[in-house]
Amino acid sequence: MRRSPPLKARRRLPASSPAPAISPKVVILGHYSRHGYIAEVLGLPVPGPGESVSARLAPAGPQHAGKPRVELEGRRWVLAKASDPEVAVPKLPEI
Repeated sequence: MRRSPPLKARRRLPASSPAPAISPKVVILGHYSRHGYIAEVLGLPVPGPGESVSARLAPAGPQHAGKPRVELEGRRWVLAKASDPEVAVPKLPEI
C-alpha cells in the first residue's frame, strides 16, 4: 500500500510525452466516492482531493479468511499478501 503525493508535488510530463506505464496488477484509488468506500472497506487511507492510494489486490480465497473484502466485477477481492501471486486487477468504478 502506498499513498501518492498530492498532485501539485508530482512531476508533470509534456502533453506529447507517452503516458507512464501503470501496472495492471495494482489498483489506484482516487477521490471518487466509490474509491473512498473501497479504500475504507479494505482498511486503506481514504484519498482526499488531489490524492490517490495504490494497493495490490488478490482474489479472495480460503487463505484470506477474516480479511476485509470488496466485490468488483462480480468477484471478491482482498489486499494481497506477499505470498499471493500477482494477478491482473479488475476495472474500478469511476464514481
